[in-house]
Amino acid sequence: MTKLTRKLLALFCWICCLNGYSQIVINEVAPRPDPLNDTGQDAQSMYHSNPAFGKEYIELYNTSDCDTIDLGCYILGANTFGVNNFACRLPAGTLLPPKQFLVIGGPLALNVDLVLNTLPATERCGNANRWFLENSDGYVALYDPNGATVNAVFWTANGVNDLT
Repeated sequence: MTKLTRKLLALFCWICCLNGYSQIVINEVAPRPDPLNDTGQDAQSMYHSNPAFGKEYIELYNTSDCDTIDLGCYILGANTFGVNNFACRLPAGTLLPPKQFLVIGGPLALNVDLVLNTLPATERCGNANRWFLENSDGYVALYDPNGATVNAVFWTANGVNDLT
């Protein structure tokens, strides 16, 4: 193998790795954060028009060792069934430092960094009253400002998860 061939192969592998790698991952999803007391909308909501409701959350993680990622204008959303669809645009200036977490969810979620209820109505799309994570089969996805999928998580009622 010639030196040029090795360099081209290394460049090709590097480009392929870039295309299949995301620095931001959906690290944790809590569709039932309080399984013993989750029968009402107060627990089972990511977003609710009543700010006293909402314990569900999604945790993002920056896998980079060095780069702070600007998540401004990224879109988080899902469409699980019927009227339970929602998407929100993360506010400008939403920064996620290296090896750090960002918790997005309802106002009652533990350690929440970004409460969906505080987003202006212009940054939310979908059901105007409530968005909840499915307890059975569901998914959430994070999209960059151009609409390309950054990361997505799917779960099932039997607990089998598929991180992509």
